Formats: sequence, C-alpha cells, structure tokens
Amino acid sequence: MRLGYVLAVSLCLAACGSEPRAVEAGPKLYLAGDKELWIVDADSGRVWHRFSSQLGGTDSPHKVLARGDRVVMGTPYGDRAFFIPSARPDRVWVVDLRSDSGTAFAVREVTVDGETTVHATRMPNPRWPLGAVRAGLLLEGDGAVEVWDPKRDRIVHRLPIAPGLLGPAGGDVVTACVDVYCPVLRLIDVDSGTVRIARAPSGRTFEPWEGAFSPDTSTIALPLRGPGAPATAARELALIDVSSGRVGVVPGSSVPPGYTLVAWAASGDKVFITGGGRGGRRVLVGYRLRTLRAHALDVRVGDFYDLAAI
Repeated sequence: MRLGYVLAVSLCLAACGSEPRAVEAGPKLYLAGDKELWIVDADSGRVWHRFSSQLGGTDSPHKVLARGDRVVMGTPYGDRAFFIPSARPDRVWVVDLRSDSGTAFAVREVTVDGETTVHATRMPNPRWPLGAVRAGLLLEGDGAVEVWDPKRDRIVHRLPIAPGLLGPAGGDVVTACVDVYCPVLRLIDVDSGTVRIARAPSGRTFEPWEGAFSPDTSTIALPLRGPGAPATAARELALIDVSSGRVGVVPGSSVPPGYTLVAWAASGDKVFITGGGRGGRRVLVGYRLRTLRAHALDVRVGDFYDLAAI
C-alpha cells in the first residue's frame, strides 16, 4: 500500500511553488506556519514563501518532519490522523484518531516512499504515543512510560519515567528530566537499562521537549535556558554526547525566548536553533560541528511553529 502524504523534497517544492536552484546546495530549513511555509537556504540566505492547505491549524505534534532527505507534510486522513518520527530514519508512524473523541487508537508505520512496514494495529487501550525507539512506541502509562511493540502487540518495557518529564528519543535511548526544572537529564538505554547523566551548567536548565537526536543518534541538541525568569531568559544551543553525557554549550548560539525549536541537517554536520515570539522578529542560528561558534542567519520570515531541516 502506498500513501500519498509522504513527499520527496522535489515534490514538496513543486507543490508549494518554484524549486530552489541546484547551485544553492546548502542545508534547507522548512519553517511551517498556519497554511504557509518558508524554505530557507542556510548558506545563501535565500528564502521562498509558499502557501499550503496541508499546514492548517491542528493539534498534531508535527507540521513538518524531516526523514533523511525527505520532508513529510500532512496526511491523507486530514484531522483524523497525525505522524511522529519512527526510530528508523526513513519511516514515520501514522497515528489514527477516533473521530468522536479525538483519542489515539491505532498506528501504522510507513516508509518515506509510502510503503507500509507495520500494518494498522489497535493500541492497548486508548493511549497517547509520546515517541519511538527501535523496540517500539513510547506510550503514556500510569505514572510511567511503556514501550509497546505493535508487531507483537505487547508491552516490552516499562520505564520509571513520569510521562510529562520525557524528552527526545533516538535509537535505543530515551531522555527524561529528573524534575520539572530539568537541571539534570537522564539518558536511558531502553534494552539494557543503563542510565547516563547529563548536567546543565550551573544556573541553567535544559528544555529537552524541543530537543532532537542527530541523524546517527550520537548527539542530542536541545535548548538550554539561561539564568533569570523563564519568560525573558535567553536560550542557547546545548550538545550532549550520548555515550558519555558530556554537555557542551555552543558559543554564539543565543536566541530570544519564545518558539525555541531545534533541527539537524540530514548530513548531521550542522544543527539549527530558533527563537522569538509570535508577531516579532524570529531568529535562526546555525552551527557547523567542530567549528568555533554558531552564526545567525540573515533572513526574515513570518510566524512559524515547527521546523525541519534537510
């Protein structure tokens, strides 16, 4: 079965308007607003503005999602389904909603080419999927996070994590704050149970809910909140080495509070952070790994609420 909601980059750009020229080969950022999309070439600073009905108002956790060199945008089910990333980089999980209550009740996994790899499976009681690891989907349990394998239709792990403290997941690793302020992040290997600790610098706290694993899952990028009131403190880009828990703060990556989003380029050698509030100047900063500092992109865009990069 093939599903038409998974769009190759060329198809997305063709649907949204003219395609960026091949000579502009820098990483592309996809900034999704309400029924509009900004495509930014990170190297040249060129911006394309397009309109798309697939980006209408929705409670979906993602408006756009990068899968390798592809961009996922919208589903064929409208408001009755949404998508979340699979642990496998070429796939997404499609979550079907009950039309009467809006609760999640079934999932299926498909590749970026639209091929079904896990057929639609009813979830164990209506649960809300929080993410995915290789072992299965992360489900909101009673005071814990459960790992459910849809192929076998069984809970394979129960993690002693409050669902509201869960951060990003990648490969076999899930992250979780130790408390709501999140000065410390736990990196938990789902299969072995091994826990590593990442500590924010003194006076700062992690904001992992918009964090992301690198394409090879070796590094986590996430916003780091500086000292001061949450509504006014600047955010910076923190990089966490998954194998050791070591934390590095990227010089020059400061952005204002507001919509603070993080995304990796498909190559894994560049990562982006955004900041700024609705109706104001939105700031985009890019950092190439193993260079001295990050740099702000000299671009102007409108209001957006989700970010993807390829």
